[in-house]
Amino acid sequence: RLQSDSKMVGGMPRLVLALLLAVHQCHGMVGKASKPVMGVSTWNQYNKYINESLLQEVADALVSSGLKDLGYNLVAVDDFWGAEQRNSSNQIVGDPTRFPSGMRALGNYIHGKGLLYGLYTARANRTCGSQMPGSLGNEVQDAKTFAYYGIDWLKNDDCRVIYSHAFADYGAMESALAAVQRPILHNVKAPDLTGDQAIQVGQFRRVAKDLKNTWFDMLRVWDTAMDEEYLLHVGKDNFFSDLDSLEVGNHDDSRQGLPSMTLLEWQTHFSFWASVKATLILGNDVRNISQEVMKIITNKEIIAINQDDLAVPVRRVAVFPGPVVAKETKVYLAPCLDSLKALQTWTVEGNKIKNNGDCLTVYKCESRWPWTTTVTSCLSGSSSVAPGDACTAATAQEWMIDTSNMSIVSLGVQSGGWPGSGGASSDKRLCLGSEGSNVEIDGCGWSSIPGRQTWQMGGDGRLQNVLYNQESQGVDMCLTRGGTLEIYAGPLSNSRHTVLLFNRGFGSHEIGLDLKLLNLTKASVRDVVLQQDLGVFETSFKANVTAHQALHLVLTPN
Repeated sequence: RLQSDSKMVGGMPRLVLALLLAVHQCHGMVGKASKPVMGVSTWNQYNKYINESLLQEVADALVSSGLKDLGYNLVAVDDFWGAEQRNSSNQIVGDPTRFPSGMRALGNYIHGKGLLYGLYTARANRTCGSQMPGSLGNEVQDAKTFAYYGIDWLKNDDCRVIYSHAFADYGAMESALAAVQRPILHNVKAPDLTGDQAIQVGQFRRVAKDLKNTWFDMLRVWDTAMDEEYLLHVGKDNFFSDLDSLEVGNHDDSRQGLPSMTLLEWQTHFSFWASVKATLILGNDVRNISQEVMKIITNKEIIAINQDDLAVPVRRVAVFPGPVVAKETKVYLAPCLDSLKALQTWTVEGNKIKNNGDCLTVYKCESRWPWTTTVTSCLSGSSSVAPGDACTAATAQEWMIDTSNMSIVSLGVQSGGWPGSGGASSDKRLCLGSEGSNVEIDGCGWSSIPGRQTWQMGGDGRLQNVLYNQESQGVDMCLTRGGTLEIYAGPLSNSRHTVLLFNRGFGSHEIGLDLKLLNLTKASVRDVVLQQDLGVFETSFKANVTAHQALHLVLTPN
Protein backbone atom coordinates (compact mmCIF):
# COMPACT_ATOMS: atom_id res chain seq x y z
CA ARG A 1 0.00 0.00 0.00
CA LEU A 2 1.27 3.45 -0.87
CA GLN A 3 2.18 5.94 1.78
CA SER A 4 -0.11 8.92 2.07
CA ASP A 5 0.91 11.63 -0.37
CA SER A 6 1.16 14.14 2.44
CA LYS A 7 2.14 17.72 1.85
CA MET A 8 3.94 17.70 5.21
CA VAL A 9 7.19 15.96 6.11
CA GLY A 10 8.26 15.89 9.74
CA GLY A 11 5.83 18.74 10.45
CA MET A 12 7.26 20.87 7.64
CA PRO A 13 5.73 21.61 4.23
CA ARG A 14 7.49 19.60 1.51
CA LEU A 15 8.20 22.66 -0.61
CA VAL A 16 9.75 24.54 2.32
CA LEU A 17 11.84 21.52 3.22
CA ALA A 18 13.08 21.12 -0.35
CA LEU A 19 14.13 24.79 -0.45
CA LEU A 20 15.94 24.46 2.87
CA LEU A 21 17.77 21.37 1.66
CA ALA A 22 18.98 23.22 -1.40
CA VAL A 23 21.12 25.41 0.85
CA HIS A 24 21.46 22.95 3.73
CA GLN A 25 24.72 23.04 5.64
CA CYS A 26 25.10 20.44 8.38
CA HIS A 27 25.92 22.67 11.33
CA GLY A 28 24.64 20.07 13.81
CA MET A 29 26.15 16.79 14.90
CA VAL A 30 25.39 14.77 11.77
CA GLY A 31 28.13 12.19 11.17
CA LYS A 32 30.89 12.59 8.61
CA ALA A 33 32.45 9.69 6.73
CA SER A 34 36.03 10.12 5.56
CA LYS A 35 36.19 6.50 4.34
CA PRO A 36 33.74 3.71 3.46
CA VAL A 37 32.31 2.10 6.56
CA MET A 38 33.13 -1.57 7.27
CA GLY A 39 31.24 -4.01 9.47
CA VAL A 40 28.54 -6.67 9.45
CA SER A 41 24.79 -6.56 8.80
CA THR A 42 22.18 -8.95 10.16
CA TRP A 43 20.02 -9.09 7.03
CA ASN A 44 21.64 -11.53 4.60
CA GLN A 45 22.37 -14.26 7.10
CA TYR A 46 19.80 -13.88 9.88
CA ASN A 47 16.98 -11.99 8.15
CA LYS A 48 14.13 -11.44 10.67
CA TYR A 49 15.45 -14.01 13.13
CA ILE A 50 17.45 -11.62 15.29
CA ASN A 51 17.58 -11.16 19.04
CA GLU A 52 19.67 -9.68 21.80
CA SER A 53 21.90 -12.70 22.46
CA LEU A 54 22.58 -13.21 18.74
CA LEU A 55 23.71 -9.61 18.35
CA GLN A 56 25.98 -9.93 21.35
CA GLU A 57 27.52 -13.07 19.81
CA VAL A 58 28.04 -11.22 16.52
CA ALA A 59 29.81 -8.38 18.33
CA ASP A 60 31.96 -10.86 20.23
CA ALA A 61 32.88 -12.65 16.99
CA LEU A 62 34.02 -9.46 15.26
CA VAL A 63 36.48 -8.96 18.08
CA SER A 64 37.67 -12.55 18.64
CA SER A 65 38.12 -13.28 14.91
CA GLY A 66 40.36 -10.25 14.40
CA LEU A 67 37.91 -8.67 11.94
CA LYS A 68 37.52 -5.60 14.15
CA ASP A 69 41.27 -4.96 13.97
CA LEU A 70 41.04 -4.97 10.16
CA GLY A 71 38.36 -2.26 10.21
CA TYR A 72 35.11 -4.24 10.41
CA ASN A 73 33.79 -2.26 13.35
CA LEU A 74 30.07 -1.68 12.68
CA VAL A 75 27.30 -3.98 13.91
CA ALA A 76 24.33 -3.02 11.72
CA VAL A 77 20.99 -4.29 13.02
CA ASP A 78 18.61 -4.50 10.06
CA ASP A 79 14.81 -4.82 9.87
CA PHE A 80 12.60 -6.61 12.46
CA TRP A 81 14.31 -5.25 15.58
CA GLY A 82 11.34 -3.14 16.65
CA ALA A 83 8.06 -3.78 18.40
CA GLU A 84 5.01 -3.86 16.14
CA GLN A 85 3.72 -0.49 17.37
CA ARG A 86 5.22 2.68 18.82
CA ASN A 87 4.96 3.12 22.59
CA SER A 88 2.77 5.65 24.38
CA SER A 89 5.48 8.29 23.87
CA ASN A 90 5.44 7.66 20.10
CA GLN A 91 8.88 6.06 20.18
CA ILE A 92 10.06 3.06 18.17
CA VAL A 93 11.14 0.52 20.78
CA GLY A 94 12.79 -2.86 20.58
CA ASP A 95 10.68 -6.00 20.43
CA PRO A 96 10.22 -6.80 24.16
CA THR A 97 10.55 -10.57 23.66
CA ARG A 98 13.63 -10.61 21.46
CA PHE A 99 15.33 -7.54 22.96
CA PRO A 100 14.25 -7.64 26.62
CA SER A 101 17.04 -5.32 27.81
CA GLY A 102 16.14 -2.68 25.23
CA MET A 103 18.01 -1.13 22.31
CA ARG A 104 20.05 1.26 24.45
CA ALA A 105 21.44 -1.66 26.46
CA LEU A 106 22.36 -3.45 23.22
CA GLY A 107 24.20 -0.34 22.08
CA ASN A 108 26.09 -0.19 25.35
CA TYR A 109 27.18 -3.82 24.89
CA ILE A 110 28.36 -3.18 21.31
CA HIS A 111 30.17 0.00 22.29
CA GLY A 112 31.77 -1.87 25.17
CA LYS A 113 33.49 -4.06 22.58
CA GLY A 114 34.94 -1.00 20.86
CA LEU A 115 32.46 -1.29 17.99
CA LEU A 116 29.95 1.00 16.30
CA TYR A 117 26.20 0.47 16.53
CA GLY A 118 23.75 0.72 13.63
CA LEU A 119 19.96 0.49 13.38
CA TYR A 120 17.42 0.34 10.57
CA THR A 121 14.38 2.39 9.61
CA ALA A 122 12.50 3.33 6.44
CA ARG A 123 11.03 6.47 4.89
CA ALA A 124 7.58 4.89 5.11
CA ASN A 125 4.81 4.24 7.60
CA ARG A 126 6.08 0.66 7.98
CA THR A 127 9.50 -0.81 7.27
CA CYS A 128 10.06 -3.17 4.35
CA GLY A 129 9.20 -6.20 6.49
CA SER A 130 5.92 -4.50 7.51
CA GLN A 131 6.32 -5.71 11.11
CA MET A 132 7.55 -2.48 12.71
CA PRO A 133 6.96 1.26 12.28
CA GLY A 134 8.88 3.31 9.75
CA SER A 135 9.92 6.92 10.25
CA LEU A 136 7.83 8.82 7.68
CA GLY A 137 6.44 11.93 9.40
CA ASN A 138 8.21 11.08 12.68
CA GLU A 139 11.75 11.96 11.72
CA VAL A 140 12.39 14.43 14.57
CA GLN A 141 11.07 12.04 17.22
CA ASP A 142 12.93 9.06 15.78
CA ALA A 143 16.25 10.89 15.46
CA LYS A 144 16.04 11.72 19.16
CA THR A 145 15.17 8.12 19.96
CA PHE A 146 18.02 6.74 17.88
CA ALA A 147 20.44 9.17 19.52
CA TYR A 148 19.22 8.01 22.94
CA TYR A 149 19.87 4.40 21.92
CA GLY A 150 23.43 5.49 21.07
CA ILE A 151 23.52 4.55 17.42
CA ASP A 152 26.35 5.65 15.15
CA TRP A 153 24.82 4.68 11.80
CA LEU A 154 21.27 4.61 10.42
CA LYS A 155 20.09 2.64 7.39
CA ASN A 156 17.04 4.32 5.87
CA ASP A 157 15.14 2.05 3.45
CA ASP A 158 12.44 2.71 0.83
CA CYS A 159 9.67 0.13 0.41
CA ARG A 160 6.15 1.11 -0.64
CA VAL A 161 7.11 4.74 -1.18
CA ILE A 162 6.64 7.45 -3.76
CA TYR A 163 10.00 7.73 -5.50
CA SER A 164 9.67 11.41 -6.30
CA HIS A 165 9.46 12.17 -2.56
CA ALA A 166 12.87 10.66 -1.80
CA PHE A 167 14.72 14.00 -1.55
CA ALA A 168 12.20 15.51 0.87
CA ASP A 169 11.72 12.34 2.92
CA TYR A 170 15.42 11.59 3.37
CA GLY A 171 16.12 15.28 3.83
CA ALA A 172 13.71 15.39 6.76
CA MET A 173 15.64 12.64 8.52
CA GLU A 174 19.02 14.18 7.64
CA SER A 175 17.93 17.48 9.17
CA ALA A 176 16.59 15.69 12.25
CA LEU A 177 19.87 13.80 12.70
CA ALA A 178 21.81 17.05 12.35
CA ALA A 179 19.82 18.49 15.25
CA VAL A 180 20.62 15.78 17.81
CA GLN A 181 23.71 15.93 19.96
CA ARG A 182 25.26 12.75 18.59
CA PRO A 183 27.03 12.21 15.25
CA ILE A 184 25.02 9.61 13.28
CA LEU A 185 25.90 8.47 9.76
CA HIS A 186 22.91 8.33 7.42
CA ASN A 187 22.76 5.56 4.79
CA VAL A 188 19.91 6.17 2.32
CA LYS A 189 18.49 3.93 -0.40
CA ALA A 190 17.99 6.48 -3.11
CA PRO A 191 19.05 5.31 -6.58
CA ASP A 192 16.75 7.80 -8.30
CA LEU A 193 18.28 10.92 -6.74
CA THR A 194 20.87 12.92 -8.60
CA GLY A 195 24.33 12.98 -7.08
CA ASP A 196 23.89 16.60 -6.04
CA GLN A 197 20.70 15.67 -4.21
CA ALA A 198 22.10 12.54 -2.59
CA ILE A 199 25.02 14.29 -0.92
CA GLN A 200 22.58 16.66 0.80
CA VAL A 201 20.54 13.91 2.46
CA GLY A 202 23.10 11.30 3.54
CA GLN A 203 26.68 10.14 3.73
CA PHE A 204 26.10 6.78 2.01
CA ARG A 205 23.74 6.01 -0.86
CA ARG A 206 22.45 2.58 -1.89
CA VAL A 207 22.58 2.52 -5.67
CA ALA A 208 20.68 -0.67 -6.51
CA LYS A 209 18.00 -3.10 -5.39
CA ASP A 210 18.88 -5.83 -2.90
CA LEU A 211 21.76 -8.11 -3.89
CA LYS A 212 21.36 -11.88 -4.13
CA ASN A 213 24.11 -14.49 -3.94
CA THR A 214 24.26 -15.26 -7.68
CA TRP A 215 26.72 -14.27 -10.41
CA PHE A 216 24.19 -12.51 -12.62
CA ASP A 217 22.79 -10.55 -9.69
CA MET A 218 26.22 -9.45 -8.53
CA LEU A 219 26.87 -8.20 -12.07
CA ARG A 220 23.53 -6.38 -12.01
CA VAL A 221 24.61 -4.37 -8.97
CA TRP A 222 28.15 -3.82 -10.26
CA ASP A 223 26.93 -2.58 -13.64
CA THR A 224 24.45 -0.27 -11.91
CA ALA A 225 27.23 1.18 -9.77
CA MET A 226 29.13 2.15 -12.93
CA ASP A 227 26.62 4.95 -13.54
CA GLU A 228 28.66 8.15 -13.58
CA GLU A 229 25.86 9.82 -11.62
CA TYR A 230 26.67 7.43 -8.78
CA LEU A 231 30.46 7.62 -9.14
CA LEU A 232 30.78 11.39 -9.44
CA HIS A 233 30.57 12.25 -5.74
CA VAL A 234 32.24 9.15 -4.27
CA GLY A 235 35.07 10.19 -1.98
CA LYS A 236 34.00 13.83 -2.16
CA ASP A 237 32.01 15.69 0.46
CA ASN A 238 32.41 12.73 2.87
CA PHE A 239 30.14 10.64 0.66
CA PHE A 240 30.34 7.01 -0.52
CA SER A 241 28.30 4.41 -2.38
CA ASP A 242 26.59 1.42 -0.81
CA LEU A 243 26.27 -1.55 -3.18
CA ASP A 244 24.50 -3.64 -0.48
CA SER A 245 26.01 -6.08 1.99
CA LEU A 246 28.62 -8.52 0.74
CA GLU A 247 27.52 -12.03 -0.15
CA VAL A 248 30.98 -13.53 0.39
CA GLY A 249 30.55 -16.64 2.53
CA ASN A 250 26.80 -16.28 2.71
CA HIS A 251 24.41 -19.20 2.54
CA ASP A 252 22.49 -19.92 -0.66
CA ASP A 253 19.85 -17.18 -0.60
CA SER A 254 19.23 -17.30 -4.33
CA ARG A 255 15.79 -17.80 -5.80
CA GLN A 256 14.39 -20.68 -7.83
CA GLY A 257 17.39 -22.94 -7.17
CA LEU A 258 19.89 -20.72 -8.98
CA PRO A 259 23.52 -21.50 -8.12
CA SER A 260 25.33 -19.40 -5.55
CA MET A 261 28.58 -17.69 -6.44
CA THR A 262 31.76 -19.75 -6.38
CA LEU A 263 34.87 -18.86 -4.37
CA LEU A 264 36.37 -17.25 -7.48
CA GLU A 265 33.21 -15.22 -8.05
CA TRP A 266 33.16 -14.17 -4.38
CA GLN A 267 36.73 -12.94 -4.80
CA THR A 268 35.71 -10.89 -7.84
CA HIS A 269 32.71 -9.58 -5.89
CA PHE A 270 34.95 -8.50 -2.97
CA SER A 271 37.49 -6.83 -5.28
CA PHE A 272 34.71 -4.96 -7.11
CA TRP A 273 33.14 -3.58 -3.92
CA ALA A 274 36.52 -2.58 -2.50
CA SER A 275 37.81 -0.89 -5.64
CA VAL A 276 34.72 1.25 -6.21
CA LYS A 277 35.11 2.52 -2.62
CA ALA A 278 31.80 1.05 -1.50
CA THR A 279 30.91 0.12 2.05
CA LEU A 280 32.30 -3.30 3.04
CA ILE A 281 29.48 -4.72 5.13
CA LEU A 282 29.73 -8.47 5.67
CA GLY A 283 26.54 -10.47 5.19
CA ASN A 284 27.78 -13.88 6.31
CA ASP A 285 27.70 -15.52 9.74
CA VAL A 286 30.80 -14.04 11.35
CA ARG A 287 30.53 -16.57 14.18
CA ASN A 288 31.44 -19.38 11.80
CA ILE A 289 33.71 -18.46 8.87
CA SER A 290 35.59 -20.97 6.72
CA GLN A 291 39.29 -20.49 6.04
CA GLU A 292 38.57 -19.92 2.33
CA VAL A 293 36.11 -17.12 3.07
CA MET A 294 38.31 -15.62 5.79
CA LYS A 295 41.16 -15.42 3.26
CA ILE A 296 39.00 -13.27 0.98
CA ILE A 297 37.54 -10.85 3.52
CA THR A 298 40.78 -10.35 5.50
CA ASN A 299 43.00 -9.49 2.52
CA LYS A 300 44.76 -6.44 3.92
CA GLU A 301 45.91 -5.16 0.55
CA ILE A 302 42.42 -5.13 -0.92
CA ILE A 303 41.01 -3.55 2.25
CA ALA A 304 43.72 -0.88 1.96
CA ILE A 305 42.52 -0.10 -1.59
CA ASN A 306 39.00 0.38 -0.24
CA GLN A 307 40.24 2.60 2.59
CA ASP A 308 42.81 4.52 0.51
CA ASP A 309 43.13 8.19 1.45
CA LEU A 310 42.56 9.36 -2.13
CA ALA A 311 39.10 7.71 -2.10
CA VAL A 312 38.60 7.65 -5.87
CA PRO A 313 36.53 4.78 -7.34
CA VAL A 314 37.59 2.73 -10.35
CA ARG A 315 35.91 3.29 -13.68
CA ARG A 316 35.80 1.19 -16.83
CA VAL A 317 38.62 2.39 -19.09
CA ALA A 318 38.64 -0.28 -21.81
CA VAL A 319 36.47 -3.09 -23.21
CA PHE A 320 37.38 -5.78 -25.73
CA PRO A 321 35.31 -8.46 -27.49
CA GLY A 322 35.20 -11.97 -26.17
CA PRO A 323 33.86 -14.90 -28.17
CA VAL A 324 30.14 -15.33 -28.85
CA VAL A 325 29.36 -18.50 -26.86
CA ALA A 326 26.07 -20.37 -27.03
CA LYS A 327 25.47 -20.08 -23.28
CA GLU A 328 23.15 -17.82 -21.33
CA THR A 329 24.77 -14.46 -20.66
CA LYS A 330 23.58 -11.23 -19.06
CA VAL A 331 23.13 -8.20 -21.30
CA TYR A 332 24.44 -4.78 -20.30
CA LEU A 333 25.47 -1.42 -21.76
CA ALA A 334 28.92 -0.98 -23.29
CA PRO A 335 30.35 1.64 -25.64
CA CYS A 336 29.21 1.19 -29.23
CA LEU A 337 32.47 0.00 -30.79
CA ASP A 338 33.26 -1.64 -34.14
CA SER A 339 35.22 -4.29 -32.25
CA LEU A 340 32.07 -5.24 -30.29
CA LYS A 341 29.72 -5.35 -33.28
CA ALA A 342 29.12 -9.10 -33.04
CA LEU A 343 27.93 -8.67 -29.43
CA GLN A 344 25.86 -5.56 -30.19
CA THR A 345 23.95 -6.36 -33.39
CA TRP A 346 20.26 -7.17 -32.86
CA THR A 347 17.44 -8.13 -35.19
CA VAL A 348 13.71 -7.89 -34.51
CA GLU A 349 11.89 -10.97 -35.77
CA GLY A 350 8.20 -10.84 -34.88
CA ASN A 351 8.07 -10.51 -31.09
CA LYS A 352 11.64 -11.71 -30.57
CA ILE A 353 14.82 -9.65 -30.38
CA LYS A 354 17.86 -11.67 -31.38
CA ASN A 355 21.65 -11.56 -31.30
CA ASN A 356 23.45 -14.22 -33.35
CA GLY A 357 20.31 -16.34 -33.40
CA ASP A 358 19.77 -16.24 -29.61
CA CYS A 359 16.91 -14.40 -27.92
CA LEU A 360 16.67 -11.52 -25.45
CA THR A 361 15.09 -13.12 -22.37
CA VAL A 362 13.70 -12.26 -18.94
CA TYR A 363 16.00 -14.43 -16.82
CA LYS A 364 14.24 -17.48 -15.35
CA CYS A 365 10.91 -15.80 -16.18
CA GLU A 366 11.14 -13.90 -12.91
CA SER A 367 7.98 -12.20 -11.72
CA ARG A 368 9.48 -9.73 -9.26
CA TRP A 369 12.54 -7.50 -9.08
CA PRO A 370 15.31 -7.61 -10.03
CA TRP A 371 14.21 -8.61 -13.49
CA THR A 372 17.58 -9.58 -14.94
CA THR A 373 17.75 -9.68 -18.72
CA THR A 374 19.87 -12.20 -20.60
CA VAL A 375 20.50 -13.72 -24.01
CA THR A 376 19.86 -17.43 -24.38
CA SER A 377 18.72 -19.99 -26.94
CA CYS A 378 15.39 -19.14 -28.53
CA LEU A 379 12.46 -21.34 -27.55
CA SER A 380 9.34 -22.11 -29.51
CA GLY A 381 6.11 -20.63 -28.21
CA SER A 382 3.41 -18.09 -28.77
CA SER A 383 4.23 -15.02 -30.81
CA SER A 384 0.92 -13.31 -30.05
CA VAL A 385 0.74 -13.11 -26.27
CA ALA A 386 -0.83 -10.07 -24.66
CA PRO A 387 0.92 -7.97 -22.00
CA GLY A 388 0.38 -9.53 -18.59
CA ASP A 389 -0.27 -13.08 -19.75
CA ALA A 390 1.25 -15.74 -17.51
CA CYS A 391 5.00 -15.85 -18.05
CA THR A 392 6.48 -19.05 -19.43
CA ALA A 393 9.95 -19.87 -20.66
CA ALA A 394 8.79 -19.02 -24.18
CA THR A 395 6.86 -15.82 -23.42
CA ALA A 396 9.84 -14.54 -21.40
CA GLN A 397 11.36 -14.00 -24.85
CA GLU A 398 8.40 -12.02 -26.21
CA TRP A 399 8.76 -8.23 -26.61
CA MET A 400 6.90 -5.31 -28.17
CA ILE A 401 8.51 -2.08 -29.33
CA ASP A 402 6.20 0.78 -28.35
CA THR A 403 6.84 3.31 -31.11
CA SER A 404 4.97 6.06 -29.23
CA ASN A 405 7.87 6.45 -26.78
CA MET A 406 10.50 4.01 -28.16
CA SER A 407 10.26 1.70 -25.19
CA ILE A 408 10.74 -2.07 -25.30
CA VAL A 409 7.96 -3.82 -23.38
CA SER A 410 7.99 -7.37 -22.04
CA LEU A 411 4.93 -9.33 -23.17
CA GLY A 412 5.54 -12.20 -20.79
CA VAL A 413 6.00 -10.53 -17.41
CA GLN A 414 4.05 -7.85 -15.58
CA SER A 415 4.70 -5.99 -12.34
CA GLY A 416 2.78 -6.05 -9.11
CA GLY A 417 1.86 -2.39 -9.50
CA TRP A 418 4.69 -0.80 -7.49
CA PRO A 419 4.59 3.00 -7.62
CA GLY A 420 6.25 5.00 -10.32
CA SER A 421 7.96 8.36 -9.93
CA GLY A 422 4.69 10.18 -9.48
CA GLY A 423 2.81 7.69 -7.35
CA ALA A 424 0.68 4.63 -8.01
CA SER A 425 0.60 3.47 -11.59
CA SER A 426 -2.13 1.44 -13.28
CA ASP A 427 0.40 0.52 -15.96
CA LYS A 428 1.74 -2.84 -14.85
CA ARG A 429 3.83 -3.37 -17.95
CA LEU A 430 7.56 -3.88 -17.62
CA CYS A 431 9.98 -2.06 -19.89
CA LEU A 432 13.62 -2.66 -20.77
CA GLY A 433 15.74 0.02 -19.15
CA SER A 434 19.18 0.91 -17.85
CA GLU A 435 20.77 1.98 -14.61
CA GLY A 436 24.43 2.67 -15.22
CA SER A 437 25.66 -0.18 -17.38
CA ASN A 438 23.01 -2.52 -15.99
CA VAL A 439 20.08 -3.49 -18.22
CA GLU A 440 16.94 -4.98 -16.70
CA ILE A 441 13.18 -4.65 -16.92
CA ASP A 442 11.20 -2.59 -14.43
CA GLY A 443 7.84 -0.86 -14.28
CA CYS A 444 7.30 1.25 -17.38
CA GLY A 445 7.78 4.89 -16.41
CA TRP A 446 9.00 4.07 -12.87
CA SER A 447 11.88 6.54 -12.91
CA SER A 448 11.77 10.30 -12.67
CA ILE A 449 14.92 10.36 -14.85
CA PRO A 450 13.78 10.48 -18.49
CA GLY A 451 15.47 8.29 -21.06
CA ARG A 452 16.24 5.26 -18.88
CA GLN A 453 13.71 3.19 -20.85
CA THR A 454 14.05 4.85 -24.25
CA TRP A 455 15.94 3.10 -27.07
CA GLN A 456 16.97 3.86 -30.63
CA MET A 457 17.56 1.13 -33.22
CA GLY A 458 20.37 2.15 -35.53
CA GLY A 459 20.64 1.17 -39.16
CA ASP A 460 23.47 -1.19 -38.22
CA GLY A 461 21.19 -3.15 -35.85
CA ARG A 462 22.51 -1.62 -32.65
CA LEU A 463 20.13 -0.69 -29.81
CA GLN A 464 21.30 2.53 -28.20
CA ASN A 465 20.07 3.77 -24.83
CA VAL A 466 18.95 7.39 -25.07
CA LEU A 467 19.80 8.45 -21.51
CA TYR A 468 23.36 7.23 -21.52
CA ASN A 469 24.01 8.49 -25.01
CA GLN A 470 23.28 11.91 -23.51
CA GLU A 471 25.30 11.36 -20.34
CA SER A 472 28.39 9.63 -21.68
CA GLN A 473 29.89 12.72 -23.31
CA GLY A 474 29.75 11.64 -26.91
CA VAL A 475 30.25 7.90 -26.41
CA ASP A 476 27.11 6.06 -27.47
CA MET A 477 26.13 3.15 -25.21
CA CYS A 478 24.68 0.02 -26.81
CA LEU A 479 22.85 -3.07 -25.61
CA THR A 480 25.63 -5.66 -25.42
CA ARG A 481 25.69 -9.39 -25.00
CA GLY A 482 27.89 -10.37 -22.05
CA GLY A 483 31.17 -12.03 -22.93
CA THR A 484 33.42 -9.01 -23.06
CA LEU A 485 36.87 -8.54 -21.57
CA GLU A 486 37.16 -5.32 -19.58
CA ILE A 487 39.62 -3.11 -17.71
CA TYR A 488 38.68 -0.98 -14.70
CA ALA A 489 41.17 1.42 -13.15
CA GLY A 490 41.43 4.18 -10.59
CA PRO A 491 44.14 6.23 -8.87
CA LEU A 492 45.47 5.50 -5.39
CA SER A 493 47.56 7.62 -3.03
CA ASN A 494 51.31 7.95 -3.66
CA SER A 495 50.83 8.00 -7.46
CA ARG A 496 49.75 4.34 -7.57
CA HIS A 497 46.85 2.83 -9.51
CA THR A 498 44.52 -0.07 -8.88
CA VAL A 499 43.49 -2.07 -11.94
CA LEU A 500 41.00 -4.89 -12.52
CA LEU A 501 41.39 -7.09 -15.62
CA PHE A 502 37.94 -8.68 -15.85
CA ASN A 503 36.72 -11.61 -17.94
CA ARG A 504 32.92 -11.30 -18.05
CA GLY A 505 32.52 -14.26 -20.37
CA PHE A 506 33.72 -17.82 -20.78
CA GLY A 507 37.07 -19.61 -20.96
CA SER A 508 40.50 -18.10 -20.33
CA HIS A 509 41.63 -15.12 -22.39
CA GLU A 510 44.57 -12.76 -22.50
CA ILE A 511 43.83 -9.19 -21.52
CA GLY A 512 46.40 -6.52 -22.31
CA LEU A 513 46.76 -3.25 -20.41
CA ASP A 514 48.33 -0.35 -22.28
CA LEU A 515 50.11 1.65 -19.57
CA LYS A 516 49.29 4.83 -21.50
CA LEU A 517 45.73 4.45 -20.18
CA LEU A 518 47.19 5.30 -16.77
CA ASN A 519 49.66 7.89 -18.08
CA LEU A 520 52.50 5.49 -17.26
CA THR A 521 55.43 4.23 -19.32
CA LYS A 522 56.94 1.83 -16.78
CA ALA A 523 55.47 0.33 -13.62
CA SER A 524 55.88 -2.34 -10.97
CA VAL A 525 52.86 -4.66 -10.98
CA ARG A 526 51.55 -6.51 -7.93
CA ASP A 527 48.75 -9.09 -7.73
CA VAL A 528 46.92 -8.07 -4.56
CA VAL A 529 44.80 -11.23 -4.39
CA LEU A 530 47.85 -13.49 -4.30
CA GLN A 531 49.89 -10.71 -2.67
CA GLN A 532 52.75 -11.33 -5.12
CA ASP A 533 54.96 -8.98 -7.12
CA LEU A 534 54.73 -9.79 -10.83
CA GLY A 535 57.65 -7.66 -11.99
CA VAL A 536 58.41 -4.38 -13.74
CA PHE A 537 56.77 -3.76 -17.11
CA GLU A 538 57.28 -1.16 -19.83
CA THR A 539 54.51 0.16 -22.09
CA SER A 540 52.11 -2.74 -21.40
CA PHE A 541 51.12 -5.65 -19.16
CA LYS A 542 49.38 -8.82 -20.31
CA ALA A 543 47.87 -11.74 -18.41
CA ASN A 544 45.53 -14.66 -18.97
CA VAL A 545 42.30 -14.16 -17.05
CA THR A 546 39.88 -17.02 -16.50
CA ALA A 547 36.09 -16.79 -16.76
CA HIS A 548 34.50 -14.59 -14.07
CA GLN A 549 37.89 -13.60 -12.66
CA ALA A 550 38.91 -10.03 -11.92
CA LEU A 551 42.71 -10.03 -11.80
CA HIS A 552 43.26 -7.34 -9.17
CA LEU A 553 46.47 -5.36 -9.48
CA VAL A 554 48.28 -2.38 -8.01
CA LEU A 555 50.67 -0.52 -10.30
CA THR A 556 53.43 1.70 -8.94
CA PRO A 557 55.39 4.04 -11.26
CA ASN A 558 58.94 2.81 -11.73
